[in-house]
Amino acid sequence: VLFRSLGLDNHELMRAQLAEYEVDCDYQAEGFWFLAREDMPDHEATLAAYRTDFELLAKDGFEVEWLDRRDSQARGGNPRYTGGFGYLTDAQFHSGKYVAGLAQGIARRPGVQLFEQTRVVQVERSGTGAIARLTNGRTVEARHIFLAVNALAPQFVRSLEPALRAERGQVLVTAPLVDRPCRGSFGTALAWWREIVEADGRWRLLFGGGRTRETPDSLFAQFEADGSPSERLETEGFRPSVEHQARLDAQFAILFPQLSGVQITHRWGGLQSFTADCLPIIGEFDPERRIHGMAGFSGRGNCFADVGAEYIAGRLTGQPGVLEAKYGGLFESVLKVGRSSANWASRQAHDG
Repeated sequence: VLFRSLGLDNHELMRAQLAEYEVDCDYQAEGFWFLAREDMPDHEATLAAYRTDFELLAKDGFEVEWLDRRDSQARGGNPRYTGGFGYLTDAQFHSGKYVAGLAQGIARRPGVQLFEQTRVVQVERSGTGAIARLTNGRTVEARHIFLAVNALAPQFVRSLEPALRAERGQVLVTAPLVDRPCRGSFGTALAWWREIVEADGRWRLLFGGGRTRETPDSLFAQFEADGSPSERLETEGFRPSVEHQARLDAQFAILFPQLSGVQITHRWGGLQSFTADCLPIIGEFDPERRIHGMAGFSGRGNCFADVGAEYIAGRLTGQPGVLEAKYGGLFESVLKVGRSSANWASRQAHDG
């Protein structure tokens, strides 16, 4: 319940940002729909788990809707679905437009300077603060450094490596469609999808997935055997792979046979970061170098990013605010940096 409430507060903060910085990112509160597939070996257990989630959320006052077989097939547009539920207050938006709009809005504020087409290569302690060294030879001095690089965080703070596993996510986008392919965001075994609105009133389908959590070609080590940063993180982690593409295409054909002849106009891959307990780590990453941040969102960045930033900012400025009162204990225990439950070795030892 506490995590669901946190997610609602995160959406409220995001909506406030969109208004404050005048960001147009196609924000739509169309809900998220969880669907069970009868062609999956564990579909009965999945459906039972969805039913439990639905009942608990409904009991606690969240806006949810149960889908029986007929409803789920009508909602998802495929006869393989046996049921599921919708989380009605969930929303979707164009992430590229969001990031670009947020950057443009922040850049208009006094004292803010953005460095584009460059990157931080090193962070060092400097007196009571830190220095970030950039690839263009410049340096930035600050009292605090904040990392927002998710899967690449261990490249700057090596102690984070045990908790942050880098995995490739991969998506495809169809050519514009006359008919709306779906309404809202969806998730099922091996796939997730949502619609994208076009300026001319047509729609595209954004479709991702195509892997299990242990698919070898989508897992990336942070460091080489000699301790140097792995080059594969960026040479392969941020681009599509042939293997992943084949799996994604197979799921697309199964779930959207009516779109079999539609052109796929875009494909891309990107690194996600997962912790062993599938919860992010939020707080102070490296006290010596004054580095703070959030990482390991485990596919749930839009539930934690804004509230996490608000929490960290409140702590550092001495102005904790309402979120501290509501979720301070959660951040200090369940989401804290260095917790053993986030480490993959701890999970593997437990599973063994």
